[in-house]
Amino acid sequence: MPKSTTCLLFNRVVTVEEALDIRDSKDKAVRKQKLSMICVDCQKPVRPHKAGKTSGAHFEHHQRNPACPLSDKIKNRQKRPSVKSSIQ
Repeated sequence: MPKSTTCLLFNRVVTVEEALDIRDSKDKAVRKQKLSMICVDCQKPVRPHKAGKTSGAHFEHHQRNPACPLSDKIKNRQKRPSVKSSIQ
């Protein structure tokens, strides 16, 4: 699954590392810039995520965008039977 490692910030491409520095800045004016981060593909708002155990640092959309190739797709999950229906 594609993960975006860049975003647009005031029409400038920034890396996820730069965006994480902005997000974690002690300067309130700098932190406010995170509200202007947008996807390089669909121009919808994104937020930076630091690397975890299973994935590298990347951007995620504020709201999933199935039309964007860089958006995390909802996985097909099997519905579990509800407790109520199994009691009957």
